Amino acid sequence: MSSTGEISMSQTASVGLFGQASTTASTATNGGNLFAVRKELEEVRTEIAGVRQDKLTSAKPIQFPVQAITSLKLKYVYVEKIYTALTHNGTDLIAVHLDPLGIDELDAKGHTKCSTVVRNLDALTFNGTQFIKHPTCAVYDVTDDKIYIGDSKMDSVFKVTRLGECRCVVRSERLASPSGIALCRDGTLMVCCSKVKCVLKVTKDGHIYSFIGPLQFEPLALAYDETNGLLYIGGKSNEIYVYTA
Repeated sequence: MSSTGEISMSQTASVGLFGQASTTASTATNGGNLFAVRKELEEVRTEIAGVRQDKLTSAKPIQFPVQAITSLKLKYVYVEKIYTALTHNGTDLIAVHLDPLGIDELDAKGHTKCSTVVRNLDALTFNGTQFIKHPTCAVYDVTDDKIYIGDSKMDSVFKVTRLGECRCVVRSERLASPSGIALCRDGTLMVCCSKVKCVLKVTKDGHIYSFIGPLQFEPLALAYDETNGLLYIGGKSNEIYVYTA
């Protein structure tokens, strides 16, 4: 069902980037477009609000007008590492990188405020095989000040502390290619597994429970609304599924 242990990491290096969008209101036309988008967003929120009454509902992706998209000014910040998983701690962007395996805290301009390298990689192996291959998703736990990361190649979830100590939470064939991870308000993790088209509930001590699936599409991303207790699932589908969780 579950396993605990330590992990190991591979290497790669290149240039990555991330973007930040900000609105501009240079013309009345742009202002009108943005107003229309806000109105549409509010209508979608109203439609989703009834989800608590149903076990499942689906909300179609919001179709932004082309004019509204062109009114956004995108800013790209070049960084010196490849970031394979991103999350946010409420203040800064937390980015997981390879070679060496570590975590950076970035400000809005992409500047590194704090950098932590995983220190115990030599112990993070399983039967002589490195335990971490490709981190693909991450979520920050503000309560424990830890980051939980899913590895799509090793079917595992591991956690990293601010001091750089890394431990495996669980490794299992049931976690076939985890591509999205979210933290629920009860402290459990939700992990979507793209190969088996399901979402699993994983406790912090490594126990796995079925939650949703099999789905009719390949899930690739999760987001959790802590205020309303809603889990959003996106993937290879033209709909976003919403569950109470």
